[in-house]
Parts: sequence; structure tokens; C-alpha cells
Amino acid sequence: YEANMAMHDCDVMFAVGARFDDRVTGNLDFFAPGSQKVQIDIDPSSINKNVPVDIGIVGDIGHVLEDMIKIWKAKQYKLDAQALDGWWKEIEGWREKHCLSYKQPKDVIKPQHVIRRVHALTRDRKTYITTDVGQHQMWAAQHFGFEHP
Repeated sequence: YEANMAMHDCDVMFAVGARFDDRVTGNLDFFAPGSQKVQIDIDPSSINKNVPVDIGIVGDIGHVLEDMIKIWKAKQYKLDAQALDGWWKEIEGWREKHCLSYKQPKDVIKPQHVIRRVHALTRDRKTYITTDVGQHQMWAAQHFGFEHP
């Protein structure tokens, strides 16, 4: 929920190696309607393929992001802490809805519970998580507390 709200209401969206699959965008007429979109991909045929973007950058993501960070640092931009405070309050408001909560019955082990337990038991280890496509992929993304990419 929080990610969907952030995407929908953003000013600028950076799509880094993302192809804007219809499972992500839904109805294109309502996909982040007020945003400027920047798409970075190594495959030029992916730029503007599913969603029209304002800026398309073709290149290796590692190099492109490295260059963007260098430019950011060279220009000595400063973060607006007050604006970020408001942003975090908005995110906390979305999180208070607990949209991913579930009831764990005593007689059935819910998959969400399994994934949260796996995370709890492996959080201090170098862990690799892989899934096939389907609902379990969504549960892993939603309930495994990823700390690193």
C-alpha cells in the first residue's frame, strides 16, 4: 500500500531497470499521473515500451547511477530536512493502516507467518531469497524484511 501510494503521488519517478509491467502499473491512465518519469535501462527497446517516460537513459545501471551520484555530490545539493519530515509523516500514516496484517490461526500455518519467521531466523546472516512467480513472490516481497538488495 505504502509503495503504491508513494508511486501514485510522486513528483519524479526513477525506474531503474524496471519495465513497467502491467502488474505494476495497472490502468496506465491512473499510473502516477502527475509525475515526471525517468527510465534507466541497458536495453533501449525497454525505454518507453509500456509507459511513456519524460527522460530515457540507456546504459549500464551501475555506471549510470554512479555518474548520477557524482553529479549530485559535485553540485553539493542539500536535503530539505523539513520536507523529508513531512514525507515520513505521510508514510507513517499509510503504515498505520497495517494493510499487510493477517490473523494467524492456531490450526493453520499461514505463508505470511512462515516468511516472517524465516526472516527472523536469518536476519543476521548473509541470506539469498529466490522465488518463482505467483502469490508466494508477493508474500516474500511483502513479509520478508529485506535489509539489503
